[in-house]
Amino acid sequence: MGSEYGRGYGSDLAPEQLLEEGAKILARDQARLSGLSYPVYKGQTVAPMSSLTQEQEL
Repeated sequence: MGSEYGRGYGSDLAPEQLLEEGAKILARDQARLSGLSYPVYKGQTVAPMSSLTQEQEL
């Protein structure tokens, strides 16, 4: 499939119309992405340290 807008989209629009179209696209994408929720990372949260560093911190 090709681009949603084709080549040269916006070349025939006035600057105000370009801003409005851009705002619509940003709002659409923001709404699409706002529904995504990433799971909380449950892995290691402490930076890896050598055994010597670990002993010094005790």
